[in-house]
Amino acid sequence: MTLLLFNTESCTQCKAIKRELEGIAYERCNDYDKYDIMSVPTLIILDGKGKEVGRLTGFHTKKRMTGVRSTLKNTS
Repeated sequence: MTLLLFNTESCTQCKAIKRELEGIAYERCNDYDKYDIMSVPTLIILDGKGKEVGRLTGFHTKKRMTGVRSTLKNTS
């Protein structure tokens, strides 16, 4: 699974979510059109084939983000 982060440097929630992501492997992505990103921060979870299997928009705690990833891993 891959976790993509869409954010901006000036966004307060984006700065906060980056702190929450400490210790979690993620990739910063700038391809907003490809993934139809309307607001930041947005996290997209991709399966092993690159298909979107989950999306979180706005601020979420580390516990919430890892919980979503774990749930998706168990259902894949």
